[in-house]
Amino acid sequence: MTLKRKVWLWLALLVGAILSVDLTISYIKLNNELRAEAEYDARSIYGFMMATRRVYQNQFLDSGLPVNDKTVGFLPAHSLSRISKDFANWNENGIIFNNVSDQPRNPGNRADQEEMAAIAWFRQNPKVAERMERVEKPEGKGYLLYTAPIWMEQFCLKCHGDRDAAPPSIREQYDQAYGYQLGDLRGVVSIKIPTKKFDSRFRSVWGSQMVKSLFGYAILLLAVGYLLEQLVTQRLGRLQAGAERIAEGDYATRLPIQSDDEICQLAETFNRMAEGVQSRELALIKLSQAVEQSPESIVISDLDGNIEYVNQSFIDNTGYSFDEVRGQNPRLLQSGRTPLASYQAMWAALKAGQGWQGEFINRRKDGSEYVEHIIIAPIRQPNGEVSNYLAVKQDITEKKRISEELDAHRDHLEQLVASRTAELTLARQQADEANAAKSTFLANMSHEIRSPLNAINGMAYLIRRDGLPPEQMARFEKLEASGRHLLETINAVLDLSKIEAGKLVLEQTEFSLYEVVENVCSMASVRAASKQLPLRTEILPANIRLIGDPTRLQQALLNFVGNAIKFTEAGSVTLRVRQLDESGARIKLKFEIIDTGIGIEAEVIDRLFNSFEQADSSTTRRFGGSGLGLVISKKIAEAMGGEAGVFSTPGQGSTFWMTASFAQGSAVPLAPVGLAVEDAVNAIRQRFAGRRVLLVDDEPINREITQLLLEETGLITAMAEDGQVAVECFPHQSYDLILMDMQMPRLGGLDATRQIRQLPNGERVRIIAMTANAFATDREDCLAAGMDDFIAKPIDPELLFVTLLKWLEKSA
Repeated sequence: MTLKRKVWLWLALLVGAILSVDLTISYIKLNNELRAEAEYDARSIYGFMMATRRVYQNQFLDSGLPVNDKTVGFLPAHSLSRISKDFANWNENGIIFNNVSDQPRNPGNRADQEEMAAIAWFRQNPKVAERMERVEKPEGKGYLLYTAPIWMEQFCLKCHGDRDAAPPSIREQYDQAYGYQLGDLRGVVSIKIPTKKFDSRFRSVWGSQMVKSLFGYAILLLAVGYLLEQLVTQRLGRLQAGAERIAEGDYATRLPIQSDDEICQLAETFNRMAEGVQSRELALIKLSQAVEQSPESIVISDLDGNIEYVNQSFIDNTGYSFDEVRGQNPRLLQSGRTPLASYQAMWAALKAGQGWQGEFINRRKDGSEYVEHIIIAPIRQPNGEVSNYLAVKQDITEKKRISEELDAHRDHLEQLVASRTAELTLARQQADEANAAKSTFLANMSHEIRSPLNAINGMAYLIRRDGLPPEQMARFEKLEASGRHLLETINAVLDLSKIEAGKLVLEQTEFSLYEVVENVCSMASVRAASKQLPLRTEILPANIRLIGDPTRLQQALLNFVGNAIKFTEAGSVTLRVRQLDESGARIKLKFEIIDTGIGIEAEVIDRLFNSFEQADSSTTRRFGGSGLGLVISKKIAEAMGGEAGVFSTPGQGSTFWMTASFAQGSAVPLAPVGLAVEDAVNAIRQRFAGRRVLLVDDEPINREITQLLLEETGLITAMAEDGQVAVECFPHQSYDLILMDMQMPRLGGLDATRQIRQLPNGERVRIIAMTANAFATDREDCLAAGMDDFIAKPIDPELLFVTLLKWLEKSA
């Protein structure tokens, strides 16, 4: 049965049940209403009769009229039956009323069977005031019998009490109905209302009411049915139609939402369900396509291993069709070459509910063999029960072949790598040995060159101090220039060696930019004056203090300025400084050295900053030089966070530039910390003359020159030709200061220093290294051995005197 029929059937049953209840209630209510009307009429007649009895009974008795055939009609007990008969002439309701008794004096007042029963009932129920019952008679003569008791009252006893006390006419007329007491039941008032008209009226009213009810409930049934049809049945039908379309595969089906009642909420739920079904269906389609189109062979089997599904890749790889393998066991692919242990391990894992992977050697339908890598996993249902096995199989035959070839190549490659590694290790060892040899060579060359230079420069200083004729002084100045050039070359080689070894460490001291520029110009002024070249400076800002390494900055600028003077014959050389930017506590400056010299060709500029490179490297070049100054300047600029370069136009001049970053110093200039040579000499002569100095050096000429310089200040000099002699002399004489060479026969300066520090008063004496070993590592070794300071050879008299003064003051 359809939902529509069920709805109409249940609605009809419901309306029928309601109609039945309503009609039943209406029937009972109408019957009660009509009965109440009849009772009301009966009570009205009863009241009329009782009032008549009281009024006319007393009046008749008080009138003194005799009771005879002519007067007895005035008594209510006799007249009411007559009045009832005449009552029918005035209306058509058929009501009969009378006083009836079981002992009547008037024969017309004798109670009938139903009235006698009422009299007997009232005697048994004296407290009940009235009774209404339906009496059914044949031929439609039934009636409603209303009875009410007539109790003996005081005035009634005049005629029905003691016979002797009754009026004479009563005694003479009647022989019975005496002896009643007050309150006895004399009879009943009987009112008979015919049921024919009552029933006719009941049927008329009930029929009309039933028709109205039937019509109303029929309208209600149709209205409710129509509403159910419109609001429920049809909409449920649309839901059913939508569900059927989804069942047919139309997952895009959606129901319109027109309101927000329960069925619309059900439609919204339906739409969400449809979206979920569509999404899951699309996912299933994608999954199905992925499985079907997977490049790997996919097999689904039951728990016994019988094949239920294979994809196209399996068919293409094995040569078997789906119909040929469906229901078959995968053992039809076995070649017999797969180890039995592999199958045993696979089934052991699957029976334990675990996955397994491994390799099988199988055979295709055409008999060819192939190697497969297989991953098998159990498929579990929502309750956790394993229902199937899923196998993903990859043909790795070609990969195995390539892997074997790669293994062979790998073995060969490992042999090549091992051989090459051994060669590289040997090459590295050779390189390390070469670097060590280079360092040893540079150290030895530095020592061997600086030692004679120390004698040359020392003698030059003493000769200049004593004075020469003008002609010899000119030749002497050329000698000094050559010595300085040789020292600059050695220093440049050592600086480059430090930079390339990563051992260039910048100092962080506060200095005046103006003073650095002035020092550069002062040091280059002699060479510029010899060519009559103006040396100009432009500093913006002029008076600024920086924190950095002023010595290295001065070295870089001096290299640039010296290079510009070398290649400029006429015009000028300008040193310009300007600020690039400032961020917080740091400032970045650009230094430019502008000349009007010969300029540089474009193809030369790219290699100009390479080590040992020059613009003119031919054997006929006009300008000398080692080609290291520009390289060192560039390295210094990079160490200071900047860079270096050049702009040049052949025939017009060049602009060498470098940038550097510095921390900003205080605004207040610092007091100079250095002393002039003469000041240092005079201070030593005045304050420390007679102090004893031990000079330890294995070179006699170096000892001679240093002794002359020391004695010029008034110091007393003792000499030792090696470290062993110095150690032996120290306990026998008190010394204020020791000048110690490093490389000496028998006992070098480092070991001699360590031994002296172990002797009594050895910790007190100041020991200054004075050696031709000028590397940074040499300085570190000296300080680590216990020396207080370091002076490199060839000795600069200015530096020597200032250093002596510093340590003599600390020893005082």
